[in-house]
Amino acid sequence: MKHRFLHLWLVCSLAIFSCQTNRYPVSSDNENQTTANEREMIGSTSAPAGWELLFNGQDLRGWYLATRDTNYSGTKEDLFQVRNGLIHVYPDQPHNSSQTFAGLITEKSYSNYHLSLEYRWGTKKFKPRHEFVRDAGVIFHVHGSDVIWPNGVEMQIQEGDTGDLWAINTRVSSKVHPVIRNYSSNGQIVTMGHPQQRFHRFHRSYSWERPGWNKLEIIVRGDQAVFKLNEKVVNEAIDILYTDQETKTYLPLKSGKILLQGEGAEIYYRNIFIKEIPNLHYVIDATTNYESAVEEGFIKPYIDKRRKALAINASKFKGDFQAAVYTFERESGTYDLKLVALAELDGESQYRIAINGQEIKEVKRNPMIFGTALPDYTPVTHIWKDLKLSRGDRIRIASSSDTNGKVPEGDTTAYSRGRFTQLIFERQ
Repeated sequence: MKHRFLHLWLVCSLAIFSCQTNRYPVSSDNENQTTANEREMIGSTSAPAGWELLFNGQDLRGWYLATRDTNYSGTKEDLFQVRNGLIHVYPDQPHNSSQTFAGLITEKSYSNYHLSLEYRWGTKKFKPRHEFVRDAGVIFHVHGSDVIWPNGVEMQIQEGDTGDLWAINTRVSSKVHPVIRNYSSNGQIVTMGHPQQRFHRFHRSYSWERPGWNKLEIIVRGDQAVFKLNEKVVNEAIDILYTDQETKTYLPLKSGKILLQGEGAEIYYRNIFIKEIPNLHYVIDATTNYESAVEEGFIKPYIDKRRKALAINASKFKGDFQAAVYTFERESGTYDLKLVALAELDGESQYRIAINGQEIKEVKRNPMIFGTALPDYTPVTHIWKDLKLSRGDRIRIASSSDTNGKVPEGDTTAYSRGRFTQLIFERQ
């Protein structure tokens, strides 16, 4: 009996000690996970060195709201709520409710810059997109009326398709794989955009989106842009153009505002930073800065005053090359050379360059625009990368007269004239 009482006493003592211990539990794995999740939903209120805050992490100063619903009576904070350094889009709206599409737009315009932000999907969807994949995006070079969606170029944020490029009432070129029709750094130059259709889409390369936070970057140099997702290049905008309403012609689009989309899906934005890129462009006007002496083996060009371009007289010289020589007058370094040419209905001219008489092997050719919606003399940019140049170097630009056999002219067919308007040097 004594042993039974002793056993009972030990059991009760252990139970009491256990209860006392549980009153003050140590940190558990679940609690650590909760703390980590809370940290996941916090954004920065300070920028890294060399960057500026485009969103200050505290309020929406510097931004204004545009909505598709013209009768919308709420505030921008009702749709884009700021909390813990985040922008929470559709924060309190019930899942599956009908909600307007909206854009949060910068008050300032930007031209040469590196934009970086992070996004993360929420769980809610809203009518009329409640049955579709979650969708949002960033539109840059926004100009014109604040409609939804305004004129500009969009890097789409969409489940499985982040990195798609949308030309919105603009004309854009990109590099497209000839078979799968997605972006490829070695793809063919394809141009899309005309006034009869407001939206045109270029598909991204591989989908690098992942669960949780994703890092999006847009690197803009005037009328050129590179899209990156999680450090991977996924698309590229080349020769961004807008329609000049007075002349009804396309002109380079080099600046505009920045817009964050709310497009029927709950999404979070954070760490929205911007960094100005110094303008390292050196531009040579093709018609005023060339040497007029005839290069051996080439035809002397003439000036097309109407289009402010150098050209070859195709009525006399069919299938020949003209050449013009320019002197490089900037400091030595590594440059990308961008030649602005004019695509023609008559044929697809070729372009070659040489530095101090040494020809660069890479030959460029204008795209065929015959049979497309693109008009005659559509601007096209040809790029030669990583050229080592020194002050005083002589750069020869040669272009050809070619025919595609599509446009009748007399007893034969018309020939293109190898027109080009500018040489643009970008220091790397």
